[in-house]
Amino acid sequence: MAFPSVVASSLRGMRRPGITGFGTGIMRIPRYLAPACLRWAGRAFAQSILAAAILCGGTHARLAAADESLVEGLAISFLEDRSGRLTIEEVSAAPLTDRFLPYAQGRDPNFGFSASAYWLKFSVSRAERDSEPLWLEIAYPLLDKLDLYSPVAAGAAVAGYTHQTAGDYLPFRERQLNDSFYHFRLDVPEGSTKTFYLRVESQSALTVPLQVLRQSQLDRLRSQRMLAFGLLYGAILALLGYNLIVTFVTRETGYLLYSVFIFTVGIGQFMYNGLAYQHLWPEAVAWNDRSPNALGFLAFFFALLFTRVFLATRTHSRTLDVALGLLATVSLLCAVAAIWIVSYATAVRVFAPLALVSSSTVFLTGAYCAWKGYRPARWFLLAWATLLAALAGHALRGMGILPANFLTVHGVQIGSWLEMVLISIALADRLNIMKQEKSQAQALALEASQRSERELEGMVEQRVQELNDVNRTLEKEVAERRNAEEALLRLVHHDALTGLPNRVLLRDRFQVAAAHAKREDRFLAVLMIDLDGFKRINDTLGHSVGDDLLVTVADRLRACVRSADTLARFGGDEFVVLLGGLRDAGEAAVVADKVIATLAEPLLVAGQQLRTTPSIGISIYPQQGNPDFDSVLKRADVAMYRAKDAGGNDYRLYLEGR
Repeated sequence: MAFPSVVASSLRGMRRPGITGFGTGIMRIPRYLAPACLRWAGRAFAQSILAAAILCGGTHARLAAADESLVEGLAISFLEDRSGRLTIEEVSAAPLTDRFLPYAQGRDPNFGFSASAYWLKFSVSRAERDSEPLWLEIAYPLLDKLDLYSPVAAGAAVAGYTHQTAGDYLPFRERQLNDSFYHFRLDVPEGSTKTFYLRVESQSALTVPLQVLRQSQLDRLRSQRMLAFGLLYGAILALLGYNLIVTFVTRETGYLLYSVFIFTVGIGQFMYNGLAYQHLWPEAVAWNDRSPNALGFLAFFFALLFTRVFLATRTHSRTLDVALGLLATVSLLCAVAAIWIVSYATAVRVFAPLALVSSSTVFLTGAYCAWKGYRPARWFLLAWATLLAALAGHALRGMGILPANFLTVHGVQIGSWLEMVLISIALADRLNIMKQEKSQAQALALEASQRSERELEGMVEQRVQELNDVNRTLEKEVAERRNAEEALLRLVHHDALTGLPNRVLLRDRFQVAAAHAKREDRFLAVLMIDLDGFKRINDTLGHSVGDDLLVTVADRLRACVRSADTLARFGGDEFVVLLGGLRDAGEAAVVADKVIATLAEPLLVAGQQLRTTPSIGISIYPQQGNPDFDSVLKRADVAMYRAKDAGGNDYRLYLEGR
């Protein structure tokens, strides 16, 4: 379908009530995606054309010469200040005031990229009984510094000049009007003429589209611009929203990259028109200075990646694919450098040639793929031809070759809007081709499925059985591993013979009990228990009998302590009892007497009755010495040996020096 017919059908579609409800529309996207994309793209295109018409009619008030309320066109002359040091006193006096050169009538001053400062001189006349406020507007938001000097009359002579300043090097709040463009209030009495001097200096292109407007004209012009920008950015948001929905439904990388590209271009244009500085970051002067170039480089980065995916360059041309990848890498590095490393002047001078090279490479890639018979490349080629022409005009204006007018100043915005609409159409065409290929593949797959359905069912059943077997094996291995881990953990913290806590677990429980005793202002007691005569029993009756004796003793000792206390085997024939929450040391002595009484009863071991007595040492915390575990245990061990030296079957309380 030819492009004009697509636009016409899209415009006719705008008269219909709508596509579908939002929810049902999403459900029908896979089936009706290509026609819907054409309708959306046509509407966005129509909005862009309408907005461009409004912006074209409202940006330069002097274009409507038939309006009698307009201030007549300015006769502008200029002077280049290569050093940037000239003052208003110098340029307004001879001989410099005679060196001003006239600028072409009806054309906006444009000096390209220049390190010089430029002085513009113009005169404004006001008729009698004309008291409406006058404003000087400079409709180019990227200028760094603007200084307006207004003459102060002293009779027929000029006594001096008042100074007003503006530019994007100042916070937005310092502007005279809350507007993305620059405005200066002009004080021209009724029936008089004043000559003004405007000094302009900027790292960006020195384009100065200035005009003098009455208050009513300015209000009308700002309203027109607001409507135009609303339509333009509404079209961009519509394209972005649609492509995000399609990305969500189709999971296509191309749509995702294109959505990011639309977003970066939209934000870039928002900054280019000064709206981002006005609404998003009015205080971020440094970021506002660096962000336009950074966003421009990022836009080309995503555009180059999108080109590789959309045109399938890996399939059609490996050389072009590598070239696009290298340019994408350079664009990304330039974006990083534009933010943190290089100045705005350097970045903007790199941006223009990189934009031309990148756009030309993308255009050549599209032409090559179209020549190879790839149908979506035709729309793609038309889209990038539009953008390339706009970029060329923008770059030539920046170099001072083309004059500054509506098309060269706003050409990149208009070209990018048209490019986005045409790319959406190209994506729809590509998706339609993919849909046809998918339908053919589904038909072949259905035919193959019908031939091998039974075989496939058997293979699936066999595979399910194998998976079930594997799952059962895995479950068994997991259970065995869990049991092994639990057994290993118990072995680490418990005695293998008696099942009592070992030294490691005893140390942990001592730390907890000591903290609790300190918090509750209670005592903690450690009882070291050693069996008297155990070595004789072990040597005469054998180690197995000795082990059985230890198990029986452990069972007897369990009955002597509370559930909150800890009974541990310390090694050999030594046991340790940890008593917590004691009110005094006497409670530990009670437990020691209970242990002695319990072990006084004969022990039935291996079919014979054996007797053994305990020697018990008691250490009290926090009454005695250092509170750490090893010190408390050592004191209990010393007290135990004192009991054993006294004949055993008794207990001793550790006392310092005794």
